[in-house]
Amino acid sequence: MDLKEERAIGGDPASHWYYISKGRAIRALIGEDHHRAVLDVGAGSGVFSRMLTQAGVATKAVCVDPNYSG
Repeated sequence: MDLKEERAIGGDPASHWYYISKGRAIRALIGEDHHRAVLDVGAGSGVFSRMLTQAGVATKAVCVDPNYSG
């Protein structure tokens, strides 16, 4: 999720219907196996990586977004 989008929805993206459904699709693609780590390229705010780690799909996430600095 882009940080500008996060401000626009005015709340936690993990509770927004669009990001919930997209997160479910990502989990379906990854499967039920547990992974040590996920690499989230183009992570933006890292909402999907957080969803995966909180669900226990992965122990940790490495988020990379070349369009953000800091």
